[in-house]
Amino acid sequence: MEGGMDFLNCLDLDMSVQILMYLKDPSDLVRVSSVSRSWRDFVIANGLFKQLCLRMFPQLSRVAHVMELNKCGAKEPVEVGSSYSMEWESLARDHRVYATLARVCTSFHDEDCISKAISASSTDNYPDESCGRVTGVDVTGVL
Repeated sequence: MEGGMDFLNCLDLDMSVQILMYLKDPSDLVRVSSVSRSWRDFVIANGLFKQLCLRMFPQLSRVAHVMELNKCGAKEPVEVGSSYSMEWESLARDHRVYATLARVCTSFHDEDCISKAISASSTDNYPDESCGRVTGVDVTGVL
């Protein structure tokens, strides 16, 4: 950041965290993480995505442990290293998991969900009235 001043370095840790905790949208926190490597490390080290997810979805407060699967669906092998590197890897894993969770939970639309049960009866005398509209398209003529 030539010519500019990094406010994360100027403020104390608690003040910087408090300022970034005002962000409500996960995409804003992604933007903060992409400013620089030091800002990304700051977001990871302070678990800001986890805190954001817990604010957005209080039900997650009962989750004791998160596990990240590799691309094949298997757990990653346990690596041996210093306690600092293991702690950092744990924080980075939590960052990835909670960032993905926040993105997925905020990216679906209500229109993508079925709001009423789909039901029909073969013994019904009035099948057109008993088949409900479950999508934006009338499907009773198709049955």
